[in-house]
Amino acid sequence: MGRRLPGCGHRETVGKVLKDQMEERIAHHLSRAYQKGIPDRRNGSYLRHVLTELGNITLAIPRTRCFSPRGVIAAYSRRIKEIDHLILACFLLGLSTRKVGVALSTLLGERISPQTVSRVGKTLDDAVNAFHRRRIGSHFKALILDGIVIKRKTGAGA
Repeated sequence: MGRRLPGCGHRETVGKVLKDQMEERIAHHLSRAYQKGIPDRRNGSYLRHVLTELGNITLAIPRTRCFSPRGVIAAYSRRIKEIDHLILACFLLGLSTRKVGVALSTLLGERISPQTVSRVGKTLDDAVNAFHRRRIGSHFKALILDGIVIKRKTGAGA
């Protein structure tokens, strides 16, 4: 008997709900297009993977010649925001981009690539730049500097 991942039934349910919502939007679009005399018809579908806290969900996104119900899954993007927060948390706790993928693979059932970790980490660039450029007020009474001095030996001495 095959082993099922935790949340597998929930993934199927979420996938079915999203599919139903997309089919409903397609039907609504085609109905409005017909009423307005706009020629349009179904035009197959394409596969899209969405990573959720339940794991990877594969969806067949239906489309017409003029419309695609991407808005239904737009909030999910390729990953939901909670997954991005997990990636950032691991990265900020000091894990390398490769180790983040390994650490989260058991939780998500899918490995996150180092490139994905870097892309998600770049969302912090604006916040880091703002922090570096912030104005330091004059309300400090003392300034403590800490540093490390490393001596090198060269041909001329230490």
